[in-house]
Amino acid sequence: MYKNWKAICQIPDGHVMWALALLDMYSDIGRKFVERFPEYFTHEKQEGPIPLSVLRRKANEVAGKKGFPAESDALVSDEACAYFNIPVQVFNGPRGTDPQREPLPAEFAHLIEAEGIGHTAEWGCRMVVLVENGFPDYASFAPAELIALDC
Repeated sequence: MYKNWKAICQIPDGHVMWALALLDMYSDIGRKFVERFPEYFTHEKQEGPIPLSVLRRKANEVAGKKGFPAESDALVSDEACAYFNIPVQVFNGPRGTDPQREPLPAEFAHLIEAEGIGHTAEWGCRMVVLVENGFPDYASFAPAELIALDC
């Protein structure tokens, strides 16, 4: 079974949306939810879009487990994206030294310096969204079609 992300994104109550998005479908209670609310689950794998608010909640959970303070709406992370199988492209910022990363494209500078997490930019022929801002060392972007920015 997989989560039906399109249906989950339509849930107007944010807490219910988060509960279903973060639900372990294979736990005892998870299996009960799958039985009672089959419209939110599917047999076909879906690539998203994952609600941005759910990514933020997961990122805060990860930060808390590592002993870092949660930053609420300002926080999304590569680890939260990985939890939902969202691919991430990490770029070196001006101080970045990782030889495996490309330098940050100039067209992304406005996102890093002013607008922040959850904002989009065009990169080549596709839209990407800023998901982690470690400026000036690095910045991470994910495909915009995999993240629902409005929920």
